[in-house]
Amino acid sequence: MIGDSVFALTEAVPNNLRAAGLIFEMRAETGAGIDRIFEQYQEYKLDFGAPPSIVIVNGGGNDILLSRYLKECIKKSEICDYHIYNVAQKGAKLLLEFAKDNVSKVIFLGIHYLGDPLSVLNPTIDLGMSLFQTMCDGSPAYCVFVDPRPFFGPDKKVYLFDGVHPNKSGSQIISAMILTQF
Repeated sequence: MIGDSVFALTEAVPNNLRAAGLIFEMRAETGAGIDRIFEQYQEYKLDFGAPPSIVIVNGGGNDILLSRYLKECIKKSEICDYHIYNVAQKGAKLLLEFAKDNVSKVIFLGIHYLGDPLSVLNPTIDLGMSLFQTMCDGSPAYCVFVDPRPFFGPDKKVYLFDGVHPNKSGSQIISAMILTQF
Protein backbone atom coordinates (compact mmCIF):
# COMPACT_ATOMS: atom_id res chain seq x y z
CA MET A 1 0.00 0.00 0.00
CA ILE A 2 1.49 3.28 -1.15
CA GLY A 3 -0.04 6.70 -1.11
CA ASP A 4 -0.94 9.59 1.12
CA SER A 5 -2.88 10.53 4.24
CA VAL A 6 -6.14 8.94 3.11
CA PHE A 7 -4.36 5.73 4.06
CA ALA A 8 -1.83 7.03 6.58
CA LEU A 9 -3.37 9.75 8.76
CA THR A 10 -5.59 7.59 10.96
CA GLU A 11 -4.62 4.27 9.35
CA ALA A 12 -8.33 3.35 9.49
CA VAL A 13 -8.38 2.10 5.88
CA PRO A 14 -5.34 -0.19 6.25
CA ASN A 15 -6.63 -1.39 9.63
CA ASN A 16 -10.01 -2.24 8.06
CA LEU A 17 -8.27 -4.13 5.25
CA ARG A 18 -6.11 -6.06 7.69
CA ALA A 19 -9.18 -6.89 9.80
CA ALA A 20 -10.71 -8.33 6.61
CA GLY A 21 -7.70 -10.64 6.21
CA LEU A 22 -5.44 -8.78 3.78
CA ILE A 23 -1.72 -8.93 4.48
CA PHE A 24 0.35 -6.10 3.06
CA GLU A 25 3.20 -3.70 3.68
CA MET A 26 2.04 -0.17 4.51
CA ARG A 27 4.18 2.55 2.89
CA ALA A 28 1.68 5.44 2.61
CA GLU A 29 2.62 8.71 4.30
CA THR A 30 0.73 11.82 5.30
CA GLY A 31 1.62 14.70 2.99
CA ALA A 32 2.92 12.51 0.15
CA GLY A 33 2.58 13.86 -3.36
CA ILE A 34 2.84 11.76 -6.50
CA ASP A 35 6.66 12.06 -6.59
CA ARG A 36 6.96 10.77 -3.02
CA ILE A 37 4.53 7.94 -3.78
CA PHE A 38 6.83 6.86 -6.63
CA GLU A 39 9.68 6.87 -4.09
CA GLN A 40 7.62 4.75 -1.66
CA TYR A 41 7.33 2.11 -4.36
CA GLN A 42 11.06 2.23 -5.14
CA GLU A 43 11.92 1.91 -1.44
CA TYR A 44 9.65 -1.13 -1.12
CA LYS A 45 11.50 -2.83 -3.99
CA LEU A 46 14.87 -2.05 -2.38
CA ASP A 47 13.76 -3.29 1.03
CA PHE A 48 12.24 -6.54 -0.25
CA GLY A 49 14.47 -7.16 -3.27
CA ALA A 50 11.46 -7.49 -5.56
CA PRO A 51 8.30 -5.65 -6.52
CA PRO A 52 5.00 -6.53 -4.83
CA SER A 53 2.52 -8.69 -6.72
CA ILE A 54 -0.38 -6.31 -5.98
CA VAL A 55 -0.25 -2.57 -5.36
CA ILE A 56 -2.95 -0.56 -3.63
CA VAL A 57 -2.25 3.10 -4.39
CA ASN A 58 -3.84 6.50 -4.09
CA GLY A 59 -2.44 9.95 -4.62
CA GLY A 60 -2.59 13.27 -6.33
CA GLY A 61 -4.60 15.16 -3.72
CA ASN A 62 -1.59 16.63 -1.96
CA ASP A 63 -0.25 17.79 -5.31
CA ILE A 64 -3.09 20.32 -5.13
CA LEU A 65 -3.82 20.81 -1.43
CA LEU A 66 -0.22 21.21 -0.30
CA SER A 67 1.17 23.00 -3.33
CA ARG A 68 1.61 26.45 -4.74
CA TYR A 69 -1.23 25.63 -7.13
CA LEU A 70 -3.97 25.59 -4.49
CA LYS A 71 -5.04 29.19 -5.13
CA GLU A 72 -5.04 28.58 -8.88
CA CYS A 73 -7.21 25.49 -8.42
CA ILE A 74 -9.64 27.36 -6.19
CA LYS A 75 -9.92 29.95 -9.00
CA LYS A 76 -10.35 27.07 -11.52
CA SER A 77 -7.61 28.53 -13.70
CA GLU A 78 -5.86 27.03 -16.70
CA ILE A 79 -2.65 27.05 -14.66
CA CYS A 80 -4.29 24.57 -12.30
CA ASP A 81 -5.48 22.42 -15.21
CA TYR A 82 -1.95 22.32 -16.61
CA HIS A 83 -0.65 21.25 -13.18
CA ILE A 84 -3.28 18.47 -12.99
CA TYR A 85 -2.16 17.17 -16.40
CA ASN A 86 1.46 17.08 -15.13
CA VAL A 87 0.43 15.14 -12.01
CA ALA A 88 -1.47 12.66 -14.20
CA GLN A 89 1.61 12.21 -16.38
CA LYS A 90 3.62 11.33 -13.29
CA GLY A 91 0.90 8.85 -12.32
CA ALA A 92 1.16 7.31 -15.78
CA LYS A 93 4.93 6.91 -15.28
CA LEU A 94 4.21 5.10 -12.02
CA LEU A 95 1.84 2.73 -13.83
CA LEU A 96 4.54 2.10 -16.45
CA GLU A 97 6.92 1.20 -13.62
CA PHE A 98 4.35 -1.29 -12.27
CA ALA A 99 4.00 -2.84 -15.73
CA LYS A 100 7.79 -3.05 -16.16
CA ASP A 101 7.97 -4.85 -12.82
CA ASN A 102 5.17 -7.27 -13.76
CA VAL A 103 2.90 -6.20 -10.90
CA SER A 104 -0.12 -8.46 -11.41
CA LYS A 105 -2.75 -5.97 -10.22
CA VAL A 106 -2.95 -2.28 -9.36
CA ILE A 107 -5.89 -1.02 -7.35
CA PHE A 108 -5.89 2.73 -7.85
CA LEU A 109 -8.09 4.61 -5.37
CA GLY A 110 -9.23 7.88 -6.87
CA ILE A 111 -9.54 11.09 -4.93
CA HIS A 112 -12.84 11.56 -3.13
CA TYR A 113 -14.81 14.78 -3.13
CA LEU A 114 -13.98 17.24 -0.38
CA GLY A 115 -16.27 18.71 2.24
CA ASP A 116 -16.71 22.40 2.94
CA PRO A 117 -14.93 24.76 2.76
CA LEU A 118 -12.73 22.94 0.21
CA SER A 119 -15.64 21.59 -1.85
CA VAL A 120 -14.83 24.43 -4.29
CA LEU A 121 -12.04 22.09 -5.46
CA ASN A 122 -14.41 19.29 -6.47
CA PRO A 123 -14.48 20.34 -10.17
CA THR A 124 -10.68 20.12 -10.12
CA ILE A 125 -10.99 16.65 -8.61
CA ASP A 126 -13.34 15.72 -11.47
CA LEU A 127 -10.70 16.74 -14.03
CA GLY A 128 -7.97 14.83 -12.21
CA MET A 129 -10.06 11.71 -11.78
CA SER A 130 -11.08 11.74 -15.43
CA LEU A 131 -7.39 11.77 -16.33
CA PHE A 132 -6.52 9.10 -13.75
CA GLN A 133 -9.40 6.87 -14.94
CA THR A 134 -8.15 7.17 -18.52
CA MET A 135 -4.58 6.55 -17.36
CA CYS A 136 -5.63 3.42 -15.48
CA ASP A 137 -7.79 2.14 -18.36
CA GLY A 138 -4.93 2.58 -20.83
CA SER A 139 -2.20 1.27 -18.58
CA PRO A 140 -0.04 -1.66 -19.64
CA ALA A 141 -0.35 -2.80 -16.01
CA TYR A 142 -3.62 -4.41 -14.97
CA CYS A 143 -5.18 -1.43 -13.23
CA VAL A 144 -8.56 -1.17 -11.54
CA PHE A 145 -9.76 2.37 -10.84
CA VAL A 146 -11.84 2.72 -7.67
CA ASP A 147 -13.90 5.93 -7.67
CA PRO A 148 -15.11 7.05 -4.22
CA ARG A 149 -16.58 10.39 -5.39
CA PRO A 150 -20.24 9.29 -5.34
CA PHE A 151 -19.99 8.58 -1.60
CA PHE A 152 -18.34 11.87 -0.64
CA GLY A 153 -19.39 15.50 -0.90
CA PRO A 154 -20.20 18.62 1.10
CA ASP A 155 -23.43 17.22 2.53
CA LYS A 156 -22.01 13.84 3.55
CA LYS A 157 -20.98 12.86 7.09
CA VAL A 158 -17.82 11.06 6.05
CA TYR A 159 -15.05 13.50 7.01
CA LEU A 160 -12.90 14.34 9.94
CA PHE A 161 -13.15 17.95 11.13
CA ASP A 162 -11.00 19.15 8.20
CA GLY A 163 -13.42 18.21 5.41
CA VAL A 164 -10.60 16.34 3.67
CA HIS A 165 -9.73 13.12 5.46
CA PRO A 166 -12.24 10.32 5.83
CA ASN A 167 -13.65 9.62 9.29
CA LYS A 168 -14.58 6.13 10.45
CA SER A 169 -17.61 6.00 8.10
CA GLY A 170 -15.63 7.35 5.16
CA SER A 171 -12.80 4.91 5.83
CA GLN A 172 -15.27 2.01 5.90
CA ILE A 173 -16.63 3.08 2.51
CA ILE A 174 -13.16 3.25 1.00
CA SER A 175 -12.12 -0.06 2.57
CA ALA A 176 -15.23 -1.82 1.24
CA MET A 177 -14.57 -0.46 -2.26
CA ILE A 178 -11.00 -1.75 -2.19
CA LEU A 179 -12.06 -5.14 -0.81
CA THR A 180 -14.44 -5.67 -3.74
CA GLN A 181 -11.35 -5.84 -5.97
CA PHE A 182 -10.12 -9.06 -4.32
